[in-house]
Amino acid sequence: MKRTMAALASAVLFVTGGCSSGSGVEEGTAAEATGPSTPEAVPDAVESDVIPLGTYVKTETREDLTAEGVEESVLDQTFPGIDEIRITWKLEDGRWTQFANYDGQTDEPGDLGTYTYDDDGRWVITSESSGVFNAIEWSFDGGVLTLSDFGVDPVDEVDAFVVTVLFPGEYERAD
Repeated sequence: MKRTMAALASAVLFVTGGCSSGSGVEEGTAAEATGPSTPEAVPDAVESDVIPLGTYVKTETREDLTAEGVEESVLDQTFPGIDEIRITWKLEDGRWTQFANYDGQTDEPGDLGTYTYDDDGRWVITSESSGVFNAIEWSFDGGVLTLSDFGVDPVDEVDAFVVTVLFPGEYERAD
């Protein structure tokens, strides 16, 4: 069940990601994105055009999410019986893996793929499971990676939760 929920969260993000005309990147053109495709390790205090390689973690509780306006019905539909969700992004040389952890259990891979940066500096991730890609607005300051815009128009209430509340936010560097 945990693996299914991780896959669901990631699938919602990537299945809808290529469908939006608001992403700024046309579907099927991820390979055409320009910019550094293999970022080098960047210290926390240095400004950079790329996200420093490493592992980034964000934890959300059911209480936090409902306080942010997420309906209980959406949480029950997406993560039934779960009180805490930890999302981890691991960035290696041109590759990313997204993990999910529910209520302190084992980190389960949700999706993985490759990444580059487009001309506007957005982090362009391509899912190996679906082939869909997203151009994501980001910033990095003092060991905190902030993901702010996944460049998609949500198609329903659950999708809106994933792309506007669950995945965006501040991720603390964990390594």
